[in-house]
Formats: sequence, C-alpha cells, structure tokens
Amino acid sequence: MINNRGFSDRVLTNIIKIRNEKRIKQIDIASALDIDMSTYCRIESGKIALSVDRLAEIASFFEMEVVDLLYWPHKHVRYDSLTAREKDSIQPRVTVQIELSEDKREKVLEILELDILK
Repeated sequence: MINNRGFSDRVLTNIIKIRNEKRIKQIDIASALDIDMSTYCRIESGKIALSVDRLAEIASFFEMEVVDLLYWPHKHVRYDSLTAREKDSIQPRVTVQIELSEDKREKVLEILELDILK
C-alpha cells in the first residue's frame, strides 16, 4: 500500500503557509467554504481528510490552481501560455550514438532526415 501521508502533510503545510502569507484567517476560509471554523481547523491539522473537491475549493479561494497548492512555492505555468522562445528553451534534447556500417548509416540518416522534416 502506498503511503500518501507525507504528500498530504506537504499539501496541508502549503495551504497553511499560503494562508499565512496572504494574511487570511481560518475563519475567513471556513466561511467561504461554508463550513464551521472547527471543521476547517481539523482539515488543516489533518484530522479530516482533504478531499479533491475541498482542495479545489481552497485553491479557488486563494485564486490559484490546485497544482499550485500541491507544489507551492513553485508556480505551474501552462505550456500553451508560453511564448515560442520559452517553449523552445524547455524542449527536451536527445542525443543518440549508434555505431553502424557505412551502408546502414546512410539508410538511417535518410530515415531520420525524413522524420525531422515532417
């Protein structure tokens, strides 16, 4: 069985840090989530499991994406929102070294060139 406790603890820690950084009180989040403060405190303390739906509500309250809560302080940036230059800078680079006889080498180069030009 996979232990998700460490991940869950990290997410809850992130939520608390974000809340504190934004100077938001627990009662304000509880009110926005339409739950009482004691319930919200139990969520932050890990006594009540944080559901995906609740996580999405908290992210929305913070005006963030769920992924940002998971990996905070790193910010998720959608690939399709990047400029062409930014996309090019993160494209994976692959280097392959193959030893071939001369005739096979020419054939492989022909194939690769065709695929690269598509």
